[in-house]
Amino acid sequence: LLRIMEGEVRLLMVNRTPVHVVHKKPADGADAFSATLFSGAKYRYDHPDKWSKLVTPFLKELDAIDLVLGPFDSKPLIWTADFILDEKDSKGEDTYILGEINASCVGFTSQLELAPL
Repeated sequence: LLRIMEGEVRLLMVNRTPVHVVHKKPADGADAFSATLFSGAKYRYDHPDKWSKLVTPFLKELDAIDLVLGPFDSKPLIWTADFILDEKDSKGEDTYILGEINASCVGFTSQLELAPL
């Protein structure tokens, strides 16, 4: 994974709707590759429209995900799809590798005021 130091891209989903795209970039340094806030990574939250070349093809695959994992009404409401940047295509555009689909550690840190303790 030649571009791992550029971080990962997390698509935060609520059911079948993308809410945020989070670009998680590791802290600067030769040994820094972790994309957690604790490790010093920087998170940038974007609207899914800004990442349409990633989001649109992924959304087209949701029915296939349904076939493998079961219908969305039986899945957790909040979940993520995490991608790693792959080599650029012949047009110089980013390509992505789906690294994981996760519902146990979605790690969102925005709008926490909406869920007071």
